Amino acid sequence: MAEDADLAATAALLRSEHPDADRFVGTEFLHWLYRENPHHPAIEEDVDRKGKRVAHLALLPQPWRDHERSATFVLSVNAVTRSGLGSMHFVALAAEYSGRLSAPGHSYQVHLSTGKPSSRGTVTLRSCAPGEPPRIQPNYMSEAREWDDARNAIRRSIEVMEQ
Repeated sequence: MAEDADLAATAALLRSEHPDADRFVGTEFLHWLYRENPHHPAIEEDVDRKGKRVAHLALLPQPWRDHERSATFVLSVNAVTRSGLGSMHFVALAAEYSGRLSAPGHSYQVHLSTGKPSSRGTVTLRSCAPGEPPRIQPNYMSEAREWDDARNAIRRSIEVMEQ
């Protein structure tokens, strides 16, 4: 199945760049993260060269709401370029999603990151069965300080774009 092979290529790239991250052994974690996202499946872009995955970027749609408004934003995860290839593959991925230019004509994007998140997730067993995948709760943005940092980064980005 092409989807399984695609996730396997992504897992292999992530595992090669993050050898201590057990979550990239196999495709179970990526399937859960990308395909079972309750808000919408992930938006994924890849660069393959000579049959080998050399760059990957995934965007996870997530809900946001406060007391007055709600919106969907995307959280960038697992952005990686194979070591030794530089960052230009990642720049190409950020400029184009799903084979389409992100906007006609001239455009730009702002990518924000909390840098050093303090949120910690959990990995727990679903059962005693060794073949059963674990229950993974990444707990993204669970600390109030991370939301404060994100709001401040968005405000600063808007200030820069308005110049």
